[in-house]
Amino acid sequence: IIVANTFVIALEAVFMQNAEIKDLCDFLESIFAAIYVLEITVRVREQGCEHFFIGPDWTWNWFDTVITATGVADAIMEILGLAGVGISAARLFRMLRILRLFR
Repeated sequence: IIVANTFVIALEAVFMQNAEIKDLCDFLESIFAAIYVLEITVRVREQGCEHFFIGPDWTWNWFDTVITATGVADAIMEILGLAGVGISAARLFRMLRILRLFR
């Protein structure tokens, strides 16, 4: 999922002038945001809120939560028409999610 999301962000950067591809990328970004929200929700339910946010993996859990919240905020701004032109800072920030692969 992480690699596919990074690929979509990179694809959008290359083809941002193409409205059809941008619309597809925006749709896929919304799907990825929903998947990440679901993932965090499941992890919090399994581990418990306290263990998730202050347990042994608290740094990675907070990292995931911030990145996911940024993605959700970006998706909402896109839906409301408040997003800027080109790749937003939120999308670039979410590319950091690939760091999870090295944990």
